[in-house]
Amino acid sequence: MGRAEVVLLISKTGCGKSFLCQALGNAACSKLIPTRYLRLADVFDRLNRSRAFDAASYYSFMDDLKSVQLLILDDFLTTPIATQNAVDLFEILEGRNEKVATLISSQLEPHEWYLWIEGGSMADSILGRVASAARRYDLDGPDMRRYFAKDMPEL
Repeated sequence: MGRAEVVLLISKTGCGKSFLCQALGNAACSKLIPTRYLRLADVFDRLNRSRAFDAASYYSFMDDLKSVQLLILDDFLTTPIATQNAVDLFEILEGRNEKVATLISSQLEPHEWYLWIEGGSMADSILGRVASAARRYDLDGPDMRRYFAKDMPEL
């Protein structure tokens, strides 16, 4: 992930996407690579609050998301997003395009992301930035939450 590229991790729930994203983020931090790990829903929550109350913090956060050397977006487009958030996401991805690394994890296939983005042309633009040039990894395996839960004592 040292290059300015987009990497996709796709798998069903529980296969370890978030764990792997956090491990890669920790590895990057140990190499002193500026890194941000965020769930996409949390990104939108912070952007919406800062846009409503403090424009300076909105622009500061957007600039950070566009420029941090490694941005990890977990739970990518697993819930519907409003048009304004689609615009925010496009601006973030466009600002990062071919400049810095982005790691995205999702339970959904990229073609399913259309279902969650208001505004068809914005969905096309977002998918064009992400899916067309990304290096993709499909994870498969057992539900790790269930696997490890069997070893936990019952309460």
